[in-house]
Amino acid sequence: MFSPSCRSAWRLLALLLVLTSGLPAQLVNTSVRVRVGTGDDTLISGFVVGAQPRTFLFRAVGPTLASFGVGGVLADPILTLFGSTQNVIATNNDWGTNPSYSAATITAAMASAGAFALPAGSRDAVLIATLPSGAYTVQVTGANSGTGVALFEAYELAAAPVASGTIRGRLQNLADLGLVGAEMVFRNAAGAEIGRATTRVLGFFDARLPAGAVRVEFPGSPAYVPAFQLVTVVAGVTTELPPLLVAERASAPGTIRGRVTNAVNGSTLSGATLRFREGSGVQTGTVAGTTTSSASGYTITLSPGTYTAEVSLTGYITSFFTVIAREGNAPANQDLPLSPVLGANEFRIVLFWGVTPADLDAHLTGPHATISGARFHVYFDARSDTANTAKLDLDDLESFGPETITISSFRPGVYRYSVHDYTNRNATLSTALSSSGAQVVVFRGSTEVARFTAPTGRTGTLWTVFEIDGTTLVLTPRNEFSNVAEPLRVTAPPLEGGVVPETDAEILRIGRKPKR
Repeated sequence: MFSPSCRSAWRLLALLLVLTSGLPAQLVNTSVRVRVGTGDDTLISGFVVGAQPRTFLFRAVGPTLASFGVGGVLADPILTLFGSTQNVIATNNDWGTNPSYSAATITAAMASAGAFALPAGSRDAVLIATLPSGAYTVQVTGANSGTGVALFEAYELAAAPVASGTIRGRLQNLADLGLVGAEMVFRNAAGAEIGRATTRVLGFFDARLPAGAVRVEFPGSPAYVPAFQLVTVVAGVTTELPPLLVAERASAPGTIRGRVTNAVNGSTLSGATLRFREGSGVQTGTVAGTTTSSASGYTITLSPGTYTAEVSLTGYITSFFTVIAREGNAPANQDLPLSPVLGANEFRIVLFWGVTPADLDAHLTGPHATISGARFHVYFDARSDTANTAKLDLDDLESFGPETITISSFRPGVYRYSVHDYTNRNATLSTALSSSGAQVVVFRGSTEVARFTAPTGRTGTLWTVFEIDGTTLVLTPRNEFSNVAEPLRVTAPPLEGGVVPETDAEILRIGRKPKR
C-alpha cells in the first residue's frame, strides 16, 4: 500500500497491468490511498488485460478506513468500471447491495484474495468482473459529490465466483389467496438445495440465488399438495415469477377443464393437442397425460396438482400454460388462448391475469401515421390506429383475459405497451395490479419472444411494461408503475396546451368519459 501526497488539481493514478497468455503474470494486489475530490480531482486508475480473460476484485474503501485510525474518510464511495470507449461496464455504491453477487459471495472472494474484511452494511464499494483483453479504467467518486480519503484496491481472483440474481414470486391457492408462512425450497439443476424462504403477507417470497436453472418447490402442507416451478435466475437481474398455484389435497383424481381459444377473436378451437407435464414452467420431459380439444372444450383427469399444458395446433404458435387439477369441480377459467402464426415482422401482445382485478386494459401508443410528432393510442375506446397497423383484437371486462393487441407493421419511433387497472383506477395506494399475477406474452412471427409478469409489492394503477423501437424492432423492458385515474380518448394533438405527452402515464392521466 502507498499513500501519495500530491496536491495537483488533477490526478490520474495509472495502474498499468498487462497480462498476456505467454506470461504467467498475475496481479496479487495493488492499492492506492488518496483524497478523492470532485471533477478533475476524481480518482481514476487505468489497466490493460492481455490475451486471456481475467477476473478481478476492485474495492473502494472509505468509511471502514476510520477503524484503522484514518481521518476525513470518503463516507460513501462509488466505484465505476469503464471500457476502452468509456462505456460503463459495471458500477457499485454499497458493496452489500451488488446486484450480481450476494454479500456472502463477495465476502468469500475478498477472503480468498487476502483482503481485509468489510463490515456488513458498510458503504464501501466492491466490484467483481471477468474482463476480456482490452484497456479499462476504474473511477472512484463520492455519492452526492462527497469528498474524503479513500483506498482503491485491485486483486486478481484465481477463479470467478458464481454470480447471482433475485427471484420474486407468490404462492397462492385457486381462490387467489396467498399462503402465508409456507416454506419454499430452492434447488439447482443437480437437485442440490441452494436456499430456502418463507412466504410473507399475501403469499409473497423472494430469494437471492446463484444464476442458472432453479427449481422452486412448495413441499406441501396438510391442506395442499406439493407443487414446483422451473425458473432461470439471471445474474444481476430481479426476475418476477408467475404465481405458483397449488391444489387442495384429495384422495380422488383431479380434473382439468376449459377451452382452447383463438387469442384474436376468442372463438373455441378444435383439434389442438394438449400435453400435460407435472410442475409449472416445465416444457420438456415426461408427459403425464394427453388430450385433444373439441368444440365443447377439453378435459383430462390427472392426480391433483400443478401442471404445465403444452398446446399446439397447425397455424397457431405452440404455447405453454400453468393449470391445476383439482378433485370435484374443476377450477374455472382454465381457457388457453393460442395466437395465430404471424408474419416475420408482426408482433402480437397477449395479456391475461387472475380473478382480480376484474378489468385490466391493454394500451399501446406509438408514432402517428400522418401527423408528425404525434402519437396514436390504441385501447378499448380506439381499437385501431389511423393506418390500421396496430389494433386491439380482443377486450376483456370480467377477469382472466385475454386482451390482445396486434401490430402488423411499424413506423420509426417508440411503441409503448402498458396495462391499466381500470377497476381500481381511483385508488392511488392500490396494490391490486401488482398482486394480480398479470402476465404479458409477446409473439413475433411463429415464436414467443418475451414474457412479463407484473412486479410484486408495487402500488399504482398503470404498469408500463415495455417499448419496441419501430426501426430496429428491439424490445426494451420498462416494468414501471405509476398512478392513472382515467384512461384517455385520444383524437389528435395538440393535447393540453399543445404539449404532446411523452409517456403512457402522461397520455393516460387525462380524464375521459366513463368506460361504461
